[in-house]
Amino acid sequence: MPLKWIRKYKNCLAELEREKAERERERAELDQERQWRQHAEAEVRSERRRREEEQQRREEEQRRREEEQRRREEAEALAASSESSTLPLFLHACHKLLVAIEIVRDPTRTTRGAVTRPTNRRVPSRITSWDTFTEEQMKVWHKLDQHPHFLTEKLFPSLHQLDYVRQLISPISSEWDLRYYERETVENQVRAIIDRIYENDELKMAFGLHGSITFESHANLGLSTRANDCKHESQGAFPHVLRLQRQVSFALASFSCQHNLHDVVAYC
Repeated sequence: MPLKWIRKYKNCLAELEREKAERERERAELDQERQWRQHAEAEVRSERRRREEEQQRREEEQRRREEEQRRREEAEALAASSESSTLPLFLHACHKLLVAIEIVRDPTRTTRGAVTRPTNRRVPSRITSWDTFTEEQMKVWHKLDQHPHFLTEKLFPSLHQLDYVRQLISPISSEWDLRYYERETVENQVRAIIDRIYENDELKMAFGLHGSITFESHANLGLSTRANDCKHESQGAFPHVLRLQRQVSFALASFSCQHNLHDVVAYC
């Protein structure tokens, strides 16, 4: 074989070896680049997962704090509602209790009868506007303001007690429902306030009280039935009489079983 062919053959082999080495180097670089890319992607996934887990832990911690806050507030609210109330807080709760009245407007579910007959009943002969109410009320508050400790001392039923009373009040469909509502929302609460004032010697003298208060509106409720009350049209309930165990008497509103409930609503 001629020498030049030998050299050419060797050059071809060397070229093939260089190409092979170049391919292997490129393959190695590609493998390394792929490994770096996979490693980087794994790092990104790991970082994303770590951030998601951290975010989840923060959200869970936030929910836990909010839940603890809610439970603490509920416990505090329950404790506060179970504590005795101050006079301003008690009056505010009484106002909310008073407007919680619900009237049954379906005539088939209410007591029916003629308009109340005034026979054997104390009824007003004339109704006038109480123009001096605001002035007289301000005089009462002025006396109370002279004794700030009475306004801040917790002497009255708790909000929890009043809420329990509200839950027991049924929609009014008869005079008996109205009697119960009036007793629970007005009489008992007024009696509680007067009793606390009477127990305070300074306020008792300031208001000129000589005793507690009695509402003579349902002393005989336990001795009669709805049927008997509705049967005798001329026999009405006793008028509400407020007595301070001295020469003071105020006749308040009372209703008979002969009321059509819609007449009562219109009257109120």
